[in-house]
Amino acid sequence: MGPAGSEQQPAFKGYIESVREILRMPATTADPNIPAKRVTAEYCAERFAKPPKNVTMLTRDFIGDSLYNPSYGYFSKQALIFSPKEGYDFPRFRDSADFLNTIGRQYEEIERELDDIRSIPRQLWHTPTEILKPWYGYSVAQHIVRQHKADQDGRPDGGSPLTVYEMGGGNGTLMMNILDYIREHEPGIYSRMEYNLIEISPKLAKQQVSQQARKH
Repeated sequence: MGPAGSEQQPAFKGYIESVREILRMPATTADPNIPAKRVTAEYCAERFAKPPKNVTMLTRDFIGDSLYNPSYGYFSKQALIFSPKEGYDFPRFRDSADFLNTIGRQYEEIERELDDIRSIPRQLWHTPTEILKPWYGYSVAQHIVRQHKADQDGRPDGGSPLTVYEMGGGNGTLMMNILDYIREHEPGIYSRMEYNLIEISPKLAKQQVSQQARKH
């Protein structure tokens, strides 16, 4: 208790003032004398060739701009999907270490080629769709067909056509493996089905359409 008549001060007053000071700080330290402007990913894609400074964004715009900006986005400029020309002949590998060593050597070869022709850093990455093709896609297709048949069981009209949606189709490998499997094993379903790819990258979307046009 303080002296009579003195004003009581909360013990956490200093903490509150610190928080208030942080909230008053500019959103970026690029130039605190310039008011920060809120921008969207679409705005940055149209106007900036490099990541902007002294701007604010909603989290969704920051993520979209960082990943997909056509000039500096990760997936647009720095990421390359590792995709062997042919699927691996798995029985020929002695064990998992032999398999991983084979992938590692192929990684090194591709990275050396990129070092020779690229002026910006790139990251080579892979997905199970590419490493385990076509078997990964075939297993997904089996599940899709099984579920579709169960959903249509007993319908007098034969049921509705199979409709597939894939978000972020990469090189289009999964789509091709699924369509190949259904065409071979379920031609009746294949003849009526619809496959939809949802893709934000114009470059990948063009590649996916080209893949599908060649075989399906």
